[in-house]
Amino acid sequence: MNVRSFSHRRQQGATLLVALVMLIVMTLLGLASIRGTSMQERMGANMYDRSLAFQAVESALREAESTISITTTVTNSAGLYCLPGGTPPLCAVTPSGAPGSTTTYVDRWNDSTTQWRSATTWWSQIDTAMKGKLSDDDDGAPEYIIEYMGDFEDGTGCGRRGSTSCRGPRYRITARMPPVDGRPNVVLQTTYRP
Repeated sequence: MNVRSFSHRRQQGATLLVALVMLIVMTLLGLASIRGTSMQERMGANMYDRSLAFQAVESALREAESTISITTTVTNSAGLYCLPGGTPPLCAVTPSGAPGSTTTYVDRWNDSTTQWRSATTWWSQIDTAMKGKLSDDDDGAPEYIIEYMGDFEDGTGCGRRGSTSCRGPRYRITARMPPVDGRPNVVLQTTYRP
């Protein structure tokens, strides 16, 4: 029987080194998967918040359309505006900042002096938990502005050029969630013909 003996000097500790390298690799893979999972959770939460805000802004558009069906007078305040150079009967006053005037025209949804109208119908029907997801306070209802754009043909092919019998008013509605830090900013715009 031949017995080999190994001296302690020849052992280099390769097993320990390989185990440590494998442990480091496994730790890095674990950290990467945790990071990826947390990123996916944040993205999912952001998409959920944005979806809620989008639904709220859509409700503001619907409320603005029903407001137009009821009210046809544009007051140039409280969310009802005429475009620069608006014409009677719906636009009695030309707003300041019209093209060609000395002040610069700014889109109303970008103008800090614009008075937005709160869309309270949908907002009053949702629960407090949902309001907390959309805004920091109970007064953070979606808002809208309505701009009268003039009279246009209704598209039914009335025929004669200049005929006013088939013309109707058009409105541009812009709706948004009030800006809140850390919340999604959703702005929607549509053109409406009653």
